[in-house]
Amino acid sequence: MTAMGGVTVQEKTQPKAFAAFTLLHKQQHDMKRGDKFQYSVQVGSNGLRGSTAWLIPPNDFDLLRSLLKRQHGHLKNATADSLVSPGLGQYAQHTHCPTHVNAHLFPIYILHETEEPETRQRRGRQQGDDEWMELKTVAIRADRDIQSGEEILIHYVGSGRSGDFRKVFSCVCCVCTGKCSLASRARDSVL
Repeated sequence: MTAMGGVTVQEKTQPKAFAAFTLLHKQQHDMKRGDKFQYSVQVGSNGLRGSTAWLIPPNDFDLLRSLLKRQHGHLKNATADSLVSPGLGQYAQHTHCPTHVNAHLFPIYILHETEEPETRQRRGRQQGDDEWMELKTVAIRADRDIQSGEEILIHYVGSGRSGDFRKVFSCVCCVCTGKCSLASRARDSVL
């Protein structure tokens, strides 16, 4: 397992920065031409209270900085270089091939509680009223032993990623280039 480097922007604790990056991401993603946020990941779940967040790796910082200019001060502060955590997970490659995929994205959260369980019970509050999940990082987790020199391959969509990544990059995996013997079957099942 290896962590993706970058900065997390939490919906619960940084709502303005979260909203600003969500807007920028959508605007860039919907453009027909131009650079896209290729490495940023939005993770979270309605089932995990306060868990929705963006992980923005350094690979997307040049594009982010070019878009921020004078706007979105909250997002500038939340993505300051001094807040960037180290990691190499963002260098994993995408594949549509179910045979060659060997890892997946794995969000790592910390549970925050603002009241002790006894205090919450005395006040008649339900479990979860004062707790939320903070995304600390996203890791790449191996699904099997990966040999030295073997490429780490994940499937972006279905691994915490959302959206149509054909707009972001031209896939050159073994399925999309026709190099895999399972190419037609694999491509039909994942696209």
